[in-house]
Amino acid sequence: MARLSRPEHRRPAGFTLIELLVVIVIIGLLAALLVPAISGAVRQARDAQVTAEMTILSQAIASFNTKYASYPVSRMLVREDLSPDQWLGALGSDSANTLANNSLTWYGQNPSLYSTTSDVTLATLVQRSTGVLRKMFPKMGTPNNTFWHDFNGDNVRQTGWILLEGHECLAFFLGGVPQRTGSTFGMTGFSKNPVFPFMPDLGGGPGRTTPFFEFKADRLADDDDGDGVPGYLDPRNSGTDARFYAYFSATGQGGYDPNDMNMGGGRAFSSPEEVWGRFTRTNLGLLTPEWSIGPNPYTTSDAVPLNNRPAVYINPNSFQLISAGVDAIYGPGGQFTPDSTTSRLPIDTFITQGPNPFPPTATPDPSARKSERDNLSNFSQSRLDP
Repeated sequence: MARLSRPEHRRPAGFTLIELLVVIVIIGLLAALLVPAISGAVRQARDAQVTAEMTILSQAIASFNTKYASYPVSRMLVREDLSPDQWLGALGSDSANTLANNSLTWYGQNPSLYSTTSDVTLATLVQRSTGVLRKMFPKMGTPNNTFWHDFNGDNVRQTGWILLEGHECLAFFLGGVPQRTGSTFGMTGFSKNPVFPFMPDLGGGPGRTTPFFEFKADRLADDDDGDGVPGYLDPRNSGTDARFYAYFSATGQGGYDPNDMNMGGGRAFSSPEEVWGRFTRTNLGLLTPEWSIGPNPYTTSDAVPLNNRPAVYINPNSFQLISAGVDAIYGPGGQFTPDSTTSRLPIDTFITQGPNPFPPTATPDPSARKSERDNLSNFSQSRLDP
């Protein structure tokens, strides 16, 4: 009789719990290794996008300088209802005051809300403004009931003063008169009418100049002061983290005016450094024209002049473009040493806030400028402190 063979023992289909746990652990380890690499690659790609765009903006600024023998100024005080020759007289008794101390009528946010007494006078600011406009358009005429200088492109003859800061001047001079459709802006170039070059684009006119730079409409914003002149957001971040390109133009004396861009509106005060940097210096009597609410132009020397030695600025006779980087924080600004083998952003005597938040104290703080390390600029080929 044949002998029956025993059936072989077969392993159940599928994985055991231990095998599944091993696979999960391996996948987790691989993910932990890949995520930083992917994040780093995305960061570098976005940094490269900002750097490339700043290169194009710099070329546009150079083209502007070639045409008008002047770089775009980074702060202007203008009136739509008067000719430039009348602006100085319109200041009246306020001409010797600064933006922080005046009784002028404004269109848009009153700049005294975020300015300090350590500033150029209103008369000096108007003279800067009229100087560049007269160089660009020497035939600018006196407004009348039909034509006027519509700086914000709303087709309304405003009667108050309009302050354009660095980020707004960048868009205005390179793009021309803005036009708004709902919440979207477009830059239309300047009118070819030599007497009224700031007429809006109403159609059927003498034609428009070609903008020096093609601004993307979805990145033009006027949520900081509501004066109708937009600034340009860099592509690094989006939404509430988006920040304007900071633009500073040399004053013609081998330096800059840091007050040309005081972020006192909807995109201001991103960090304690920016909020307290000016306030505490004021309280300690250390505030000078070299300091303002971030962003600030960069120097190769001490940012705050010592022993009456002036600060030595980078690109002292041209301009600085600055992006706030991935953290959306400009930082306090100051000294930058590109050839440093340790830190390109040396420790500055930073005024840290005390408890509650008083009293302020002055101490060297190694972390005071950490928010600037990821900033990008037109004078550095990479992050300020990679």
